[in-house]
Amino acid sequence: MAALSRPGLLVARDLEISSWLDRLVGASVAQIRSRFSLGRTQAYRRLQVLQAFGLVRRRHLTATRPPLYTVASRSLRVASCEHTLALTELIVEAARRPIRNRRRGTQEPTSWPPDLSLGSSRARPFAGLRIPR
Repeated sequence: MAALSRPGLLVARDLEISSWLDRLVGASVAQIRSRFSLGRTQAYRRLQVLQAFGLVRRRHLTATRPPLYTVASRSLRVASCEHTLALTELIVEAARRPIRNRRRGTQEPTSWPPDLSLGSSRARPFAGLRIPR
């Protein structure tokens, strides 16, 4: 029996990672780990599965910066690498911070940015896809 050429199966979290990367320009493994609360091995495994299915590409643009993971259809230039890393770091930090409710004085976790679209205005590939949990 021939071995499968695709390692693993796509799960709901993989589609969340892919759609998040589609809204951004790109992200490093550390940023993806921070955003989705993944361990090191688990993050690399999920990215390996996404690469095998052709949803995500690994781009190593410079020798001094970490590689960026982008949606396969997105192009990325060396000049935009620093901006991409800084912007993604800002979004990951903002998602971690709680927002203050001025009326109650309590802090609530934020899910920002739920619909932030920094990329192109093309149709989202997973917009209507529903995954049972």
